[in-house]
Amino acid sequence: MNIRNDDEFTNRPDLRRKRALAIMLQRATIALFVIYCIATMGMLLWLGVQGNASRRQLVDCTTPHGKCYQEGQKRTAEAIQALINDNELTRETVIAAIACGQDPANDTKEEVLACIRKNK
Repeated sequence: MNIRNDDEFTNRPDLRRKRALAIMLQRATIALFVIYCIATMGMLLWLGVQGNASRRQLVDCTTPHGKCYQEGQKRTAEAIQALINDNELTRETVIAAIACGQDPANDTKEEVLACIRKNK
């Protein structure tokens, strides 16, 4: 028996296979753990970027100097102006809705809307 080349695995192929399998499973486990860690970090990075973009948009739409906020104010002003300009039409529509709503034959929203369209 040569001490330099012989150990408990010499001439025992079943132990060699078990040791090789154990080493392979250990390396596979470590590799899977590393892949999991990299995927998790990538997901966290992606979520951080998305959160930052959402935050910027929210700030833009809720602060008076933001572009989104200014556009919303402009659209609201246009809608109010349209209601003021079409005041006669709005008044007639409201009167027709009240009249149609008081009719006992109009029980549902669809029936009231049909009545309004018929009376215009």
